Amino acid sequence: MDVAHFPGTWLQTTAGTFFVRRNDPGDGRPDAWRGDPDGQRNGLHDTSPALLFVHGLGGDSLDWADLVAVLADRDPELACYAVDLPGFGASLPPPDADVSLDAHARALDCCIEVLGLGPVHLVANSMGAAIAVRLVARRPVASLTLICPALPDPRPPRGSWQLLPAAFPLIGPRLVAAGLRADPDWIVEQALRLCYGDPGRVGRDRRELLRDVVQRRATAPHGVDAYCGSLRSLIASYLRPWRLWRELAAVRVPVLVIQGERDRLVRPRRSRRIADRMRAGFALLPDVGHVPQLEAPEVVADLLASFVRETWGRERTGEESWAGAAAGDATYPAEGMPGPRGTVEPSASRGAPQQPL
Repeated sequence: MDVAHFPGTWLQTTAGTFFVRRNDPGDGRPDAWRGDPDGQRNGLHDTSPALLFVHGLGGDSLDWADLVAVLADRDPELACYAVDLPGFGASLPPPDADVSLDAHARALDCCIEVLGLGPVHLVANSMGAAIAVRLVARRPVASLTLICPALPDPRPPRGSWQLLPAAFPLIGPRLVAAGLRADPDWIVEQALRLCYGDPGRVGRDRRELLRDVVQRRATAPHGVDAYCGSLRSLIASYLRPWRLWRELAAVRVPVLVIQGERDRLVRPRRSRRIADRMRAGFALLPDVGHVPQLEAPEVVADLLASFVRETWGRERTGEESWAGAAAGDATYPAEGMPGPRGTVEPSASRGAPQQPL
């Protein structure tokens, strides 16, 4: 799979060593990616929005390569960054071995600080969405896009129960490591069935990339530990749903929720209700599963580019933010925004009665 459009480098921070990808990195030097302490970015994208992509459990920064390629055609001036979370992809494990959701949020906070990006447009999938919500509580962001967010659900789909054995202390990492070594191809097929609405649409390049990820994780013990530890933290968050309500109530930035209708890990109805609670725009994509950025990158790119540009334009002109916390108005103005597979619906007003989640 060709990812020359989305190269990466390692980034040294006080929270550890991370692998970060960026489109249009200039001469490739990490210093050229960074801004000054006031958050002013260097290079081509000084006057354009910066997007930071956060992958989900078992993923890495390459989960966003297809989407970034399409975004480059839709809006070449967007600066797109993606980080391998600690212990995932090419990032090293954290020095303190803490791979909880809170630790991941602190790590992202540190990466943004070192890169000097200022308020970014945060885009996150699955577990990454749970991390992103925590990050918003730590630092200002320009907007928040949650793709199939793995947020607490009192009735999680049956597909998610397949992940439970990996969360067991001691035995979980051994089970995962044994499975990865025994039959990488079987692991890939199971992951495709679980995460894609139609696994038959997955091309050979993406399958080979997934197989490479499986093989690398099988030979890197810290990758298994990061996966299992992060999963335990994610499950623990489902047992403390009251924290979610506090976190959602604290979000005061424009929000877009994108959800696959055939998601086997996150209930679409749950995502819609969370979008209503956050006064967020909501897009439901038919025939798409848990990773819309991989299954329908063209549709997600159209939705995301419009959302980011509208938000950024309002910031530049000093217009009222979509957050509209004081006014309590509906926050997504692009009602009926067309796409090949999805339509964005406006959220409910904060002042309107909310259905229980």
